[in-house]
Amino acid sequence: MRQKYYIICLWVIFLCGLVLAHPKMVKAAAVSWDGGASSANWSDANNWSNDAVPTPNDDVTINTAVTINIGSSTTIQSLSIGTSSPSTATILNFSYDAITNGALTISGGNMTVWSGATITHSAGNSVVVGTININVTSGNLNIYGSVNIDGKGYTGGDPRTNGNGPGGGTGANDTDWSHYGGGGGHGGKGSSSLRNSSVVASGGISNDSLTSPISLGSGGGGSGYNYSWERGWGASGGGAVKLQVSGTTTIVGSITANGNSLPVQADNSGGGGGAGGSINIITESLVGSGLVTANGGNGGYYNNYGQIFQGGGGGGGRISFFYGSTYSFSGTLTASLGGNGSGGEAGTINIQTPITGTLISSPFDTGSADTLINKLSWTQDLPDGTSIKFQLRTAPDNNGIAGSWSDWLGPTGTDSFYTDNTGSGVINTNHSDGANDQWIQYKIILKASMGNLTTPVVRDVSLEYVRV
Repeated sequence: MRQKYYIICLWVIFLCGLVLAHPKMVKAAAVSWDGGASSANWSDANNWSNDAVPTPNDDVTINTAVTINIGSSTTIQSLSIGTSSPSTATILNFSYDAITNGALTISGGNMTVWSGATITHSAGNSVVVGTININVTSGNLNIYGSVNIDGKGYTGGDPRTNGNGPGGGTGANDTDWSHYGGGGGHGGKGSSSLRNSSVVASGGISNDSLTSPISLGSGGGGSGYNYSWERGWGASGGGAVKLQVSGTTTIVGSITANGNSLPVQADNSGGGGGAGGSINIITESLVGSGLVTANGGNGGYYNNYGQIFQGGGGGGGRISFFYGSTYSFSGTLTASLGGNGSGGEAGTINIQTPITGTLISSPFDTGSADTLINKLSWTQDLPDGTSIKFQLRTAPDNNGIAGSWSDWLGPTGTDSFYTDNTGSGVINTNHSDGANDQWIQYKIILKASMGNLTTPVVRDVSLEYVRV
């Protein structure tokens, strides 16, 4: 009785501490764009209805036909861009490297891109890279409009110059105007350029990660000639989009990171196509029927009285979807090779859930038919977003070996699990009644974080029991 009293006192003191230390709640404020600063910058306070730059406590609405430049990592409560009317052309333009320098973070609500609204980036080149990075930490992302980063990757090469980026297409190295550039590479290698059926310049190599792509599409190589009326620059690759969403991502509109194409039968058609970019989505659920593409662009093409000159097509980009519980996306999903040239490759499309691993212990004989399990505990490393859970099963002895095993059980049944590593949870009554529990096994289920970026670790397991 004395021990019960001591536990009750501790619980009362703990609750009191919670009440005394409870922080003051801050109500989210509704903030909208009014353009009062007469500039296009998110960071200008007078552009907002309360004449202050939005904070993590603000629900932000942008519902007018306007282009807004966001130039640095920002955190707000929620965000609504555009309206339900397609005629309201609202554009949110990232003007910095968001993958390297920090995301636009939605910290306490949803983000919606309405029909007619667009999220894009300033034109990428070899210095200012075209990346979009959005992190919705406790809500949903709804895309009814578009996320468009076509041609925002590495730029193509000047005449007789390789394209920019790790998979830049090779530029034609002479002054023959019929020698075109190779296509840029990314998820797949770019195509080589052709003069009739002969290879002139090779396409760029494939590069970047299959499961966590963040690189830009590389640019196509330039053509051989350099006269002002017959110059041929390579085309730019697609940019990179990274979306992390704790809840559901709905794509009814489009997300595109395509490489640019070059024209047909034109004086400036001599370069290679740009490679497709990256689309990397990490979300609990992914649904919708929209369009997601990271296609390579077409190389240039010219038919000179039966002599066929072709720039290499850009290689396809990389698309990766990591989802936690639900995948029911039924729309279009492509990372195609751009047209013209030869020998190029389509990009990659990776769809998977976080890695889950299961370990089952060897059977252990307690030596007593009347065993009562008291406590299950373990030491662990549990990074954010990962999980560790246990179940137990027992069996009676059958002439020195385990007899018929029980079901795998958690505290309350087959669909429950032990997750408290300190052992404070109550053991299932089927395993603590002293009946048919001489043999014991445990099962561990470990789940990595979304995107498989981190994994949990179990270092040791302790199972306490009493032999009656």
